[in-house]
Amino acid sequence: MYKLRLSPRKIGLVLLAIVAGLLAGGLLTQYVKFFHGHDVQFGFVRLLALDGEGNLPSWYSSVQLLFASAALGIIALYRKQERNPYRWHWVTLSILFLYLAIDEASSIHEMTAPPIERWVGTAGPSIKSVSSLLGTPWLLAAIPFMIIVFLVFVRFLWNLPRATMILFLLGGGLYVAGAVGVENVAGHYLVNPGADETFTYQIMITVEEGLEMLGIVVFLY
Repeated sequence: MYKLRLSPRKIGLVLLAIVAGLLAGGLLTQYVKFFHGHDVQFGFVRLLALDGEGNLPSWYSSVQLLFASAALGIIALYRKQERNPYRWHWVTLSILFLYLAIDEASSIHEMTAPPIERWVGTAGPSIKSVSSLLGTPWLLAAIPFMIIVFLVFVRFLWNLPRATMILFLLGGGLYVAGAVGVENVAGHYLVNPGADETFTYQIMITVEEGLEMLGIVVFLY
């Protein structure tokens, strides 16, 4: 029987190199755009824009998340065969990462912004005060969901091998720090007119996307 052997270290290094290349390319094109006045650069500004859609960074992020979903799905199959008590946790994780991959490619979460904004407008002062602390409306739904998921998976995490548990938490922490933490800061920055057309904003985007990509690399490793 043929056995496929994968080296986590080699795969991790390759993924880190890709992430570093995408971040450097995206930031470099934005630097040239803002400080040297070249807005197109043969199409590389659009191709490497870290906050863009349908380009290399968004494609890579989606594929990386899909890879994680597939890896989790394979583990889930083995755990189901073993009748492992946590087999459905692996299945759930695989489905969650599949959704994240689809969302990365299609920005489904941004569709929640208009209805949440309307709801906040008619809500009480406590909801409005919480909303004012968050840079983007969808975080009002995302943060409670993430807390619930963490509480549901606490026992599952605790029963993983210690090294795996630490890497799971580290990878998830990096991803959340980018997707929630930095995006919240960037959302407040965007309140200023024309803020999205500044190099400072592009640095924020680079940090946000970098943390998300790095978090998935650590998780896969």
